[in-house]
Amino acid sequence: MKRIVVATLIALPLLSCSPSWSADLTRPQAKAILSRSKVFTSTPGLYWRTNGAQEFVTEGGQDNPEFAKVIIAASNGTVTVKTSLAFRVEEITGIAEAGLQGMKEVFFRWSIVNVPDVLVPLVVVGGTGRAIMRLYDDGWRLESGPDLTSDTTPPTLTAAQQRQREAFKGAVLNRQQEQQREAQLQQREAQLRKDKLEAAMKPTKVLYHFHTMPEIGWDPTTRKHLADDVDVTDADLTVTVLGRVKPLVSHIAWRWVTSIEVIDSMRTGPGTKLTAVRVSYRAPEGALVSVYTSTFDLATREEAQQVQDEIHKAHQAWVATYGNLMPH
Repeated sequence: MKRIVVATLIALPLLSCSPSWSADLTRPQAKAILSRSKVFTSTPGLYWRTNGAQEFVTEGGQDNPEFAKVIIAASNGTVTVKTSLAFRVEEITGIAEAGLQGMKEVFFRWSIVNVPDVLVPLVVVGGTGRAIMRLYDDGWRLESGPDLTSDTTPPTLTAAQQRQREAFKGAVLNRQQEQQREAQLQQREAQLRKDKLEAAMKPTKVLYHFHTMPEIGWDPTTRKHLADDVDVTDADLTVTVLGRVKPLVSHIAWRWVTSIEVIDSMRTGPGTKLTAVRVSYRAPEGALVSVYTSTFDLATREEAQQVQDEIHKAHQAWVATYGNLMPH
């Protein structure tokens, strides 16, 4: 009886001194070592699966409210999300001799934790890996790696995931169709405004008529001084230059008129103390100057004021009716 007690007492110290690790690397040991490694304690990034970026776009991209809830930014290569991600060693799938005594090659599966469900079909959420571990006097340590390989193949979707993706694509199609309808409506409205504006620039009636004083210039063929015969119409000033063999007709559309004012005539000489009405108007696109002016000489300031008032009244009436058709 005494011998048995002694043997037991001797064995107890030996058991208490046994190491916490196994000289033969176990899967739980390997998993614990990998989980403490720098790779698995760092924050992972999210990368697209094969065709994930294209699928993301077809499902609405960041215009999709469900994606916008969880994504900060997305590019062709990476995705940044609002949630906090982490690596995890899922399973040690095998341990093999590494070729040297005391060295083991470890194979495993890994995953990224906390990936938003809506992104799981589109981004890499796991893969496989390998690492080399060496046995030291105090246990196993990571010698090299872990090296991770991402699984970029598109996953097999559940019925719920498939329905969700089809709903996303349907929403994108609806938005595109609505945008197309809106664009077509804007085009029709723009064309309608253009047609109305073109029609509004064609005179239909004369509102007022006046003659200018003969100009200094004259036509050597007809040997006549030149003068303007002007119709103030509901669309423009129709100016006919008289004194030529063939009268020269021009139009100053109300659309382009910018100012109408009475000024002192630039003509000088005996009997030429005249006043004039000067009409300024924008030049067509591509012209060398931005503003043109036409000056109509009149005999008296009273007549010039009357002409200015009539031109101004016709111009304001046109603007009040058709000004909303002008492009902004």
